[in-house]
Amino acid sequence: MVLAVALAALAANLERSDHVISQSVSLQSWWAQLAETPSIACAATESDGVGAMRMATESECLGAAKAAAAYAGLGEVRKVKAVDADATTVPYGCSYSHITKAAVYNRNPLGACASSADCLYESVCVADEAAAAAQAEAKAEAAEGAAAAQAFMEAEKAFDKKLAQALVAPEWPKHPPKLSPKLPPTPDIEAPATFDDRPCDEWTGLAAAKAEPPLTCGVLWYLHIPKTGGTTLMRHFHSNKGRNGWRYANMWKNPIPDEERGAPGSSHQWATWNVSKEWTHVVLDELSKPKPKLIVHTHHNMPGLGDAYMQDAILRPMARSLRSKGCEIRFATVLREPVAEIVSLMLFRHVPQNIFLDCVEKNAEATSKYIMYNFRTQWPEMYRTGLPTQQEGEQLLQAGQDILRNFSLVGRTEELDAFVADLNVMLGWPASLTAAPVRTGRQDQESDAEALSSWAPYEPNATQLVRVREANVFDSLLYHSFCASNSSVLGERRATTLVASRPRRPDGLALLDRVLGSRRSS
Repeated sequence: MVLAVALAALAANLERSDHVISQSVSLQSWWAQLAETPSIACAATESDGVGAMRMATESECLGAAKAAAAYAGLGEVRKVKAVDADATTVPYGCSYSHITKAAVYNRNPLGACASSADCLYESVCVADEAAAAAQAEAKAEAAEGAAAAQAFMEAEKAFDKKLAQALVAPEWPKHPPKLSPKLPPTPDIEAPATFDDRPCDEWTGLAAAKAEPPLTCGVLWYLHIPKTGGTTLMRHFHSNKGRNGWRYANMWKNPIPDEERGAPGSSHQWATWNVSKEWTHVVLDELSKPKPKLIVHTHHNMPGLGDAYMQDAILRPMARSLRSKGCEIRFATVLREPVAEIVSLMLFRHVPQNIFLDCVEKNAEATSKYIMYNFRTQWPEMYRTGLPTQQEGEQLLQAGQDILRNFSLVGRTEELDAFVADLNVMLGWPASLTAAPVRTGRQDQESDAEALSSWAPYEPNATQLVRVREANVFDSLLYHSFCASNSSVLGERRATTLVASRPRRPDGLALLDRVLGSRRSS
């Protein structure tokens, strides 16, 4: 058992009958709890208001023992006795002796009762005011944090409820989408498609932005397709964040820590992106304002734009919320001639030349897949192993065009300065503001030093370049959708139709409606 007391709370002159310690303990629940602790020390504990306990110091020992003995009805304690410095049969620290009816203090840390069952000493404890204060502060902080979390959850529920009232949710396709037999035939592709290598002297992907006024509030959603100059744009956004009131959120994480990964085979490789600090502290914070102004840079491991969750739970609610505030969401990206893009991608990854062809096939139609699914770890299994079939390629092309035709800005790497100038105008920045070119090295170079040391740059040979063309037929058609010299792709001018028929889009909802509109009935 333990003899314990809170000095500030007990009256030393309390009159009590002469009970033995076991009877006294039964009268107070807090004392009973303390009595269950080992007698060799005063362990910190909570006990009916007494709080955390510690052993009385040598200067506190007599006063604590007097008060405790009086409270327990054990008679008066008149002195404290310091035992020999090498005593080992008396417990370490302050204790009460049932034999001498006195307080005892042993400075020897090795001191202990020979038998805990028959120990004639009771450890004397006092309330640990510092620990109690720390506990009280911790409790207050925990309560405050819980209240803040509850308030956040309530605000989230209210926000979701408001959006749900404004949203007429369609039935969304499952991921990955499949080509439906109900879709109309495409008579303009009667034979297998071939690589489009016609000259592209006039690019139409920026025409839509020229027909629109600057974006006064809302979201500019930039899709960074690999090896298209996206790092240059990312640095441009970062260098100019705050200009004209625009905040910047960089939603790119690679590699993904194990604790943040989705399940194997998941279409959401970065499972925690929507609870990341960048998303909650920048994106959601800015969207909560009456007139948000936000640039979102998306790259590896974000959900693809063809992902049902991204469409249903993120982009559509975001667009409707912005519309209710008189703002809008606009989309922008940059394409690159497919052969140049894939060769750059292979060299960026330091692919050895002897496996170049195999890696090219595994990354076939990489641009279309990235638009739909984002990073290659999120591609459906059928798209990871080799060239797509004609039907799969047509589907990728159709989906990519359906998405990109509603972008305000679709630039090309070969004319990146023109894209930057139109981007600046859209954001209300000076058109003359330039983006300093950035050359990127291999993304995992620090973790793969041995491979780097054995790798040397090379020029793909003629056979390899032919295979690159064969593996990117539909990406070439996607790229040439924005060339003025292209008369028809899948029976339609994807880029110029937007400018001719809809010079002013209401907001980015058109992106989602157009992509899925023809598939909802299938």
